[in-house]
Amino acid sequence: MNKWSKWKKFSEDNLKENPKEPGIYKIRIQGIKISRFLGEDKNGILSIGKSKNIKQRLKQFYKGFTEKKYHSEGKTLFIIAQKHPSWMKLHINHLEYSYCLTKTDEQAIEYEELEIKKYFNKFGEVPPLNSIIPKKYL
Repeated sequence: MNKWSKWKKFSEDNLKENPKEPGIYKIRIQGIKISRFLGEDKNGILSIGKSKNIKQRLKQFYKGFTEKKYHSEGKTLFIIAQKHPSWMKLHINHLEYSYCLTKTDEQAIEYEELEIKKYFNKFGEVPPLNSIIPKKYL
């Protein structure tokens, strides 16, 4: 697998710098630990995904949690923020992403599957904002 980018905070400037290539991404809240079925996720991973265009997909996530548009996981975070505004105010500035570029969309699909399997095997469940675990991940 290719190298992961450094973690970057969600901001208009950082989103402009992202490549328009296929790849996989992780989204986390830096500094938060998430209790999972088989242990504690000390990295605070909220979501693992793939895209044909990393720049566009991460921008869609950003619009999802700031404007409730485009990205289902971003919209879920928006709804959580509406229901728990004080918790979200504490953590929203620590929302970060990292990506790993791939040569093709097919390779991105394969890498996403591997990353979700790895997470599932370690914690017994998928990251909190990911959908129900598809059969292909079992």
